[in-house]
Amino acid sequence: MIIKNKFTLLINKKSNSSPTYRSRRLLAIFLLNKTNWNNFTQLEQERTENTVLIVSVLYNMLKTKLVLKSNNEKELNKINKKGVDKVISDSKNALNGSLI
Repeated sequence: MIIKNKFTLLINKKSNSSPTYRSRRLLAIFLLNKTNWNNFTQLEQERTENTVLIVSVLYNMLKTKLVLKSNNEKELNKINKKGVDKVISDSKNALNGSLI
């Protein structure tokens, strides 16, 4: 019940609704049992942000289709080169400190 109430508060909070902010708050609530970002130590903030970034990169990798099905059964399926290249580029940007 407590988890459900914290989750509901997190989802309904409208002060900052970016996906990274919501992910960071969700991680903080469930793993560290903290709800105020200012109460985190510098190390906790860095680890939380890194974890959210890694999860974001992995999520984008998993939702990318590697093979695009052809409309015609006689044609071969195609490799999704653009999608794969974008995921690789986004992952490199994440490693360099840019958010996805």
